Amino acid sequence: MKKMFSALIYCLGLLTLTVGLYVSSFYLVRGGLIRPHERPVEPNSHPMRPIYNAFFYPMRWFSANGASFQSSPTKIYYGRLEKFRSVGERNGSTSSVELDSAEGGYLMIGFTGRQALVQSLSQIEPGTYLKIKFGRALDQKSDRFINRLVGFEVIDLMEDPRIPQKEFTAQELDRIDNLHNSLSADDRMCVNAFLEEYRDAVFEHCMQAGYAQNIGGGCAHVVGRGVNTAVIEQALEKCGHPASQTTD
Repeated sequence: MKKMFSALIYCLGLLTLTVGLYVSSFYLVRGGLIRPHERPVEPNSHPMRPIYNAFFYPMRWFSANGASFQSSPTKIYYGRLEKFRSVGERNGSTSSVELDSAEGGYLMIGFTGRQALVQSLSQIEPGTYLKIKFGRALDQKSDRFINRLVGFEVIDLMEDPRIPQKEFTAQELDRIDNLHNSLSADDRMCVNAFLEEYRDAVFEHCMQAGYAQNIGGGCAHVVGRGVNTAVIEQALEKCGHPASQTTD
């Protein structure tokens, strides 16, 4: 028993020493050999970079991830494809897509990935609405993360059903409010049916387009705030009570 315990202590000590040497050698090689060579002449790489990348892969991941091995969630982008650029077109090691973002704005995303998947994405016609998923991969020319294409989906995006808010005078607001409050039971059922269909359509469009992925509550929040005065006005008009109708 005593010999087994001594052997265990010896193995643990040897393991600790090995890990310590591995970690310290990573920082020594990176700080003393790789980085001093690459900083002045980027994007050129040190000749030892491929061996360094493979041997120190766990430590490179740990360092790039903020001294943590915790994985990160997949990033999802929605938007209309404007342009795809291949590795050759970009004169680099990554491809890129340019998207007219669902959340408003223009995105250019560089990435790597399996050749077959990247090639499949390159065949998509500009103007197509896409949902693109990215994970992370370590850059082969640095100790930083880059996007890694995980998958994409072509979306047949429905027409945007949202009715934008508009300015109303105080008199118009009073008229719409009075009409809405004085509806008969049948007319109120008609208005409620219109609003229910409207909410369903907005929710479906929101889920397709993905513009609420960074909003607390997601599409339910968008739908909850989506019934504005202009929507009520259209509901009243659809049910035979146009708010613009004048009264004697």
